Amino acid sequence: MATDINFVRGASYKEIPFLMDRSQIQGGRKFVINSYVNSDRQNIDDLGLQPRSVNLTAIITGDNYEIDRDRLLGVLEESGNGTLVHPLYGNMETMKAVSFSLDEDFSSFGEARFQIQFEKDEPNAFANEAGVSPSQVFDLAGSVRGALKNGIANLFGVSPNNVLSISAAISKVNGFVTMVNDEIKSFGGVLTEINAINNELNNLSANVTDLILAPARLAQSIDDIMTTVNNLFESPEQALDVVRNAFGFGDDDPERLQVSTFTQDEINSNNDVINVAVNAYLLTSCYESLVESDFATIDQLEYLERVLEEQYDSIINVGVVREATTSAPAIEALDRDSKALLTELRTVTSNVISESKTTLPDVVEEEILYTAPLRVIEYAYYENNNQTAELRSINDIPNECFYTGRINLLNDPASS
Repeated sequence: MATDINFVRGASYKEIPFLMDRSQIQGGRKFVINSYVNSDRQNIDDLGLQPRSVNLTAIITGDNYEIDRDRLLGVLEESGNGTLVHPLYGNMETMKAVSFSLDEDFSSFGEARFQIQFEKDEPNAFANEAGVSPSQVFDLAGSVRGALKNGIANLFGVSPNNVLSISAAISKVNGFVTMVNDEIKSFGGVLTEINAINNELNNLSANVTDLILAPARLAQSIDDIMTTVNNLFESPEQALDVVRNAFGFGDDDPERLQVSTFTQDEINSNNDVINVAVNAYLLTSCYESLVESDFATIDQLEYLERVLEEQYDSIINVGVVREATTSAPAIEALDRDSKALLTELRTVTSNVISESKTTLPDVVEEEILYTAPLRVIEYAYYENNNQTAELRSINDIPNECFYTGRINLLNDPASS
């Protein structure tokens, strides 16, 4: 085996990690040079930014050398794009491995060097030009939910006679029921959907032991509940506000035992599978609510974008929950299909929101050091009182009584 490796860590493609000792990034701008007959002159048409391409050397080595090498080979040869994690540039999304070469030197067996060329793939480029719509978000969200359901069915599993594993699985599923009751259902909503979710939660609780021994049925039950959650609220704004407060499901799990046994590994794996799937369901619902909601300012919208982006990062960066062995591949908390669809959903949602921003007013935050009626403050800044209603809305001021402290002001009131 190769030893004393001093390569850069933290690189991966489609969740397959590797070491890296060099990379080259190319970019620039796209252009067309126009030449003219019988003339020394030329002009250049700028066609926009050339997406970055990456050429790098990926190194696979270690105790699971053959397994890890074959896993990387597999994702490099499969269709579709994925996220390239670069130690220096972070997440580079929608990258396609267009070519690679593998060099294995038998004088240092146990080390594989891949020369890989990645190009940026933008599958929504033409759709962006024609405009994107919330309907695309809803269609993709349905696909994400289907993938999440399949992921639970395929990745969750308890040994039938393992009392500790069964007990832990029951506790995790009951924790999910509690979360829906305490964080989501307690805020009320559409009566018919409240009745539906009550029935679904009661059915899950009453049959939890049978369901954890039948992962496909458990996955269907969780999917039914999360689909009902998506229809529970009176408005998309209420849904977005309530559902995002449930982010971080599983963060309060008991601290893991620092031992590696079959039982403990099974418990950890099942907990991670349920935690990540539930958080991904919540995020999917929030993406749908985001594109339906009405916002007063760009700042308000961008704040919620940042909240959802943190949730996305916490989900997409969850790695292997059960390491590979010579007889079995590694198990990840979120399968590759779910990650790919969730990433596409995030991209399309971002495109829809980008178009929405063009219609929203921009704001600046100011500190009001004196106490005065809102209309007096407004006139001091704008020399008119034409945007009183907008200022009340973006600052959640119920009336025009005296005001002091920090206030959001329209940066360009003419655009509101």
